[in-house]
Amino acid sequence: VFTDRSQYRKYEMETQYTFRDMVSARLVKLPGSIQGQPFIITDCSHCEILLMDNCDQVQIDNVTDSKIFIGASSESIFIRNCKNCTFTIACKQLRTRDCENCTLYLHCKTEPIIETS
Repeated sequence: VFTDRSQYRKYEMETQYTFRDMVSARLVKLPGSIQGQPFIITDCSHCEILLMDNCDQVQIDNVTDSKIFIGASSESIFIRNCKNCTFTIACKQLRTRDCENCTLYLHCKTEPIIETS
């Protein structure tokens, strides 16, 4: 039982709009399952990840040796600390930081922003 909306929202985000700590998995969100919500992909390895629905901002952190497809993001996609991944992405803005040996197939409304720190 949730005592307030913020607790429910946190639970919903973690269970419906997050892929976390997955290894050697095929993770799919079908059309109609995200409905424009933000999405988080973090700490996954050797995965195939497909977001087949429109989404808001997407954060991808600490993913290795994986293939990621994002059908359409109406906002920014942040890719941080990823290694040996292939990304196929359609988005409004792409920002990357500290990625190694990654391949990107990109359709983006703006120029991508590549950072290092």
